[in-house]
Amino acid sequence: QIPEKYNRYKISNNKIEIKKRNIRGCPELYKNCIITQDGNVVLCCMDKKGKYSIGNVNNSTVNALWHSSQFNEYRTNLNNNELLDICHNCPVGR
Repeated sequence: QIPEKYNRYKISNNKIEIKKRNIRGCPELYKNCIITQDGNVVLCCMDKKGKYSIGNVNNSTVNALWHSSQFNEYRTNLNNNELLDICHNCPVGR
């Protein structure tokens, strides 16, 4: 059995659910970004369809995209608990 503090799931009303996080924002947005096979930079690995692309490394540097106003706006919004649809299945950004 997994110790409770490491378990990302809980049972509530006979349903298995992902636990809610105890932090504000998403620490992953300050640690990494994802570059897709076609060069698009997306916020995180939960963005499977590239819905939240902030640019492309073929047109800009990773550094410029990382420090862009668009990326910073996502960080600010998530710090204010304005979650994106991709956050709802994530144990970190949820």
